[in-house]
Amino acid sequence: MLRLDDGSYRRIGAEVHDLMAMTRDPSGDIVASGHPDLRLEQYRVGGAPSFLGLARSPDDGQTWEILSLLGEADFHAIVPNETGLLAGDSTGTIWRFDPDGDGQPVGSIPFDINDLAVSPDNAAAVVATSYEGDVAVSDDAGQTWKLQQGAPLITEIEWTIDGVLGATVDGELWAAASPAGPFERVGDVPGEVEALLVSDDRVWAATHGGQIYRQENDSWTPLVRSDD
Repeated sequence: MLRLDDGSYRRIGAEVHDLMAMTRDPSGDIVASGHPDLRLEQYRVGGAPSFLGLARSPDDGQTWEILSLLGEADFHAIVPNETGLLAGDSTGTIWRFDPDGDGQPVGSIPFDINDLAVSPDNAAAVVATSYEGDVAVSDDAGQTWKLQQGAPLITEIEWTIDGVLGATVDGELWAAASPAGPFERVGDVPGEVEALLVSDDRVWAATHGGQIYRQENDSWTPLVRSDD
């Protein structure tokens, strides 16, 4: 894991995992999934895939502990909700977890999930995207899903106070009052978008190559120094 301080990346902790999804749980701890550091014996499961399951760090990435599903699940999207966490794995299965990390599958989508977002006003309203730009919407907290026809090829999506904000791989930004659309193009990120974040009404985007941008008015400010 890396931390960005004053324009430079700094490595955190000794473990090197290939993290596919990461967020903070309702308590503030980091939770993540992906592929574990197999140099370490505690992450090896004989005969099982190299899946991290659901892991938690109580110290901002210095150390990690497995909550559940080591060797069983590879989550590509994790988001907090009012009861714990909602996660989507590489098979399209949606899981619901309580604050202790105990989870169960609750639904499925017919695509490899790239991103999930939960409405801040209604925990039952969830939107998901695929790596190919498919958009699906659930109104029952992930149990059933409807594919949205005619939506832009959005791969990253966030809920905002005004609705949803999504990004395509090539940097197009699209906004709508709800995931059902209609969507309006509202700008461009300067790069190939790999992650999008909306927090406190501000927008950040991580792009291919390791740059992170913060949106300020109608422009984007790079946060990583060019010599880093």
